[in-house]
Amino acid sequence: MSMKQNTYAFERRRPPSQGGDLDNMLKAFGSFKLGERLGRGVGGIWIILLLVALLLWLASGIYTVDPSEEAVVRQFGRITTRVRIGPGLHWHWPAPIERVDIVKVLERKRMEVGFRTTGTGLFQTVSTEALMITGDENIVDVEMLVQYEIKDIFQYLFKVYDTGDRERGVGNRPDGVTLKDAAESALRQVVGSRPIDDVLTEKRVEVENETQELLQQLMDNYQTGIKI
Repeated sequence: MSMKQNTYAFERRRPPSQGGDLDNMLKAFGSFKLGERLGRGVGGIWIILLLVALLLWLASGIYTVDPSEEAVVRQFGRITTRVRIGPGLHWHWPAPIERVDIVKVLERKRMEVGFRTTGTGLFQTVSTEALMITGDENIVDVEMLVQYEIKDIFQYLFKVYDTGDRERGVGNRPDGVTLKDAAESALRQVVGSRPIDDVLTEKRVEVENETQELLQQLMDNYQTGIKI
């Protein structure tokens, strides 16, 4: 009987709130750890996203140059080296650090003077370009097809400012308005120095060759990088 009373007294002397405080402390500690881990998890996600974005940005600098093409890499708009980049798979620092310009240098392009080829394969005369005065003061209708290639990619890209030719789909390159005006000027100069018979029949090949030479001189003087 006395043992039961002592046990009951011992149990009554235990602080009634001790167990509850300990549980609260454990819960608070657990909550702190959980928040800390959650914070670390969100930060890790952001780091992973940043790494993925960095890898995608670096991957955007991969480019391919075909055998018929050459490329030039510019750093902040300036040419860092005058070495032509040949065929193959290459990499450059993506924008806005570097930019690559790729040009088809072995592709033979064409430009029509005095006429235009329609969608049906027919030819339409452009009188403002075709009508010319010969050396003996006759009016003649002359049409010319200019074929050209890119021989110097640096001159072609950076030496001449040209507004381009939307009709032919040429951007701000010297084979836009510059080539078109120079070709028409060279042809008019040669035709204007010869009689009408030379232009139409007797010395037609000579007129063609002389026009080609004069046009090439103009392209070289303007530093267009174009080979006629």
